[in-house]
Amino acid sequence: MLKELGITHVVSLGETALYPPRSPGPLASIASAFRSSSPTDSPPVNSLWHEERLGNIAVLDMQAIADDGIDSIRPCIDEALDFISDARRQGGRVLVHCK
Repeated sequence: MLKELGITHVVSLGETALYPPRSPGPLASIASAFRSSSPTDSPPVNSLWHEERLGNIAVLDMQAIADDGIDSIRPCIDEALDFISDARRQGGRVLVHCK
């Protein structure tokens, strides 16, 4: 979805948005036996983790701050602003992700 919106950069503040996809559960192999094996039937991968690893979306993952309304963002604001400025200079679109 981010790609469709033209998002090229993500600032993830306070908690990571880079979760690897979950591995299939024990019932996945049983369920797959009842589905057709057409290559077009595989579900689309729609994960920031995948997009970042493919180089489609740049992610600044800032976990050194708690997104609790108490922690100050001052120690990391310059890095975030530089990342955002660089992205915009390149014609990118930035999403700031927090809790």
